Amino acid sequence: MRAISFILLLICFTISAIAQPTTFNITVNDTLNLSSLNSRPIEFPQGIYITSAFGYGLSLPEGGYQMIYKVNEAGELIQKKINYDTSPRRYHGFSNLIKTLDNNLILASARTLIGSTGGNRIIAMKTSNDLNDTLWTYFHSDSLFFDTIADLIEADNGDVLISARRRPFENDSMLGVFIRLNSAGEFINEKIIRERKVQAQESIVQMADGNFLIGGTRGPNSGDLRGFLMKISPEGEILWSQDYPQITECGMSLYNDSTIILSGYIYPTGRQNYY
Repeated sequence: MRAISFILLLICFTISAIAQPTTFNITVNDTLNLSSLNSRPIEFPQGIYITSAFGYGLSLPEGGYQMIYKVNEAGELIQKKINYDTSPRRYHGFSNLIKTLDNNLILASARTLIGSTGGNRIIAMKTSNDLNDTLWTYFHSDSLFFDTIADLIEADNGDVLISARRRPFENDSMLGVFIRLNSAGEFINEKIIRERKVQAQESIVQMADGNFLIGGTRGPNSGDLRGFLMKISPEGEILWSQDYPQITECGMSLYNDSTIILSGYIYPTGRQNYY
């Protein structure tokens, strides 16, 4: 197995040291009352930027929407696409947007039954980069828990991998969810992961050997959390799993084929016993 080095970075800086001129600043007013949790922006050639968000009304019957925005290099809104639900579901959770190998877009989020604590459903949608055509839409099976998307990637072979979190309502535990789709948006396999009481998955990256790393935060309860990395096969088999007590809340990114960067923060809990 190729050796992998892990780096924990703590960077301090002053605002004045990194101040840069502002290229543009844009505010988009939507039709409903609440809009938040934008995805990372995606840059296309010729200075085109695309991002996404979800929103909903103050009252449950107003439903909710998932929006994709496109702006030009001057910050002008040139296009937006909306998916709107009133009943029986509405969108919720973080929006995750990626550019695919064929230069289109995949958006993943979740939606829930209105007025209910159950019936959550993870969704993914592939759309053309001009936002005019929906190429496929995937709806995951309903769960009786609260599902939230954490990360979304496209593998070298075109498979779509989703890292998510599942929160039961009756206790303070959390499960990890790993979902694999093929390039046509068809379900291949799913893995529900619970190595600790709290399994808060975050980032997912593909390794050079075709397997995947999932990073995040986990622990026996909310007071004893630590960072973790887990290597998982495309079929959902856990190849190895490792905790990193140096970090309480953890994020992960791939620096190169042999280096992973873990970043986050710690907070004192007064406890020293970890599982």
